[in-house]
Parts: sequence; structure tokens; C-alpha cells
Amino acid sequence: IKSLPVIKRFCEKNNLSLEIISNTGKNIEKEFYDNILKDYHFLVIDKDKNPYGSYSNLKSNAIIAGVDSQFLYEAFSLGYRTAFFTSLGVLMNDLSRDFSWPNKVPDFGPFWANKFDSKKYSLILNNLLKADKSEILSYYERYSGVMFYDFSNTIIKKILKNEGI
Repeated sequence: IKSLPVIKRFCEKNNLSLEIISNTGKNIEKEFYDNILKDYHFLVIDKDKNPYGSYSNLKSNAIIAGVDSQFLYEAFSLGYRTAFFTSLGVLMNDLSRDFSWPNKVPDFGPFWANKFDSKKYSLILNNLLKADKSEILSYYERYSGVMFYDFSNTIIKKILKNEGI
């Protein structure tokens, strides 16, 4: 929740639109974000009407920022500019919520923060905004153990086949 005002200011400063990808598509969720962001306008994508809408609505020049979700890790593995603001681990005293867990990484990196720090969040967003495609891909290559993209799910298909499933 603390990251949203930082993201909002960043978007306003850089003339970018803020889009929230809905988790439920319900009005109560939109009201939740309206209360945090006040009079800021944003788009809610209804996943109930379009289950793959989250993926099809990603734009190649977007910066995808979030707390901790499979979608965020998948966006990273697909080479999108991805900011991980994973401060929940500190709040919940649960290190498994940190970026790259169980791998050990510093609390702050070029595209992640495991603790809330608005100045570092802004630095991360600015870094991602200025990074070119090759730099973004180098992040993925350096941290590919976090989540990798297996085109056509060949690995899981092989495991399932070996298990007779």
C-alpha cells in the first residue's frame, strides 16, 4: 500500500499512466484503490471477463510494479521492466516474501526493494524507465534463477509424462 503513492508521483512526474490490473474485477477493489490514490484516474482490467487480460494488456514499454505475485515474476521472466517492491517479508517477519527467495540477494537492487524506502523505490522506477532493452535483459540473465520462461511448458510436460499423467 505504501508503494502506491510513490508510484503515482513517479507516473505524474514522468507523464505516464498508472494502470492497476484487477485481481477480482469487483467494485470494492476499485474503491480500495480509489481510497488510496484519491482523485487519480486509473484503469482496472477485469480478469473475470478476460482471464488472460493481464498478459495481453502488458505493453512493451511498460514498467510493471508490484508487491509479490506470480504475475510479477512471469512479467520479469518475459523481459518486461519489472519493479519488485517486496516489503511484505519485513512486515510479516517472513523472508520467503523477499525478492528471489530462497536465493540470497541484498535488500535493494536495480529493480527490487525488500524493505520500504520511498527514495529507493523512486530510484528503482527511474532506473527502469531509463534502462534500454539490453539492460533489462541483462537483469533477467543475471537473476534467471528467480523465474525462467519455458516456452510451451516443456519441462512440466516431461515431468507429468514421466509420472504417467
